[in-house]
Amino acid sequence: MFRSGDIVLYRLDVSQIKQIKQEKDRTFYLLYSLGSEYCEFKVPCDNAGGHLQSLPSKQTLEHYLDEMADLVCFEIPRNPGFQYYQNILNSVDLRDWCALLKTLYRNRCNALEHGKRFNQKQSQYYEYVLEKLATIYSFVRHQTIDSCKALLEQTLEQIYVANGA
Repeated sequence: MFRSGDIVLYRLDVSQIKQIKQEKDRTFYLLYSLGSEYCEFKVPCDNAGGHLQSLPSKQTLEHYLDEMADLVCFEIPRNPGFQYYQNILNSVDLRDWCALLKTLYRNRCNALEHGKRFNQKQSQYYEYVLEKLATIYSFVRHQTIDSCKALLEQTLEQIYVANGA
């Protein structure tokens, strides 16, 4: 069980537990998002297991960066619906999020190389996942979100070039 003041990952949001509150016969975590201004969550303590987790350690995040080259890209259908991306994002698995980011980066580079436009939906998800992962990295590494975005994109570029792009 988490304590008041803990910094946690709730879905894709870095949040702080502001209070643990008892209402009737149920206990709730009251979370304040540190990555999105004015965003608060009320999460039942007995139902938090799937979407509420401790922030990963710096060592774990470094490992994800190191293994990103080995992650298998997703095969995104031609016209994926909203639910396709949500299933990946709701997995609460940072490896899946990194694999999705890698996939979307590859698709963007491939489109640009062939003189095509990058699919708008994929572009939006790329920016969303990049922002969320950079926010997680920034809290764990004690760096700015922009520097963590740059680190992630530099890693993606190195992988893309190394794979014979």
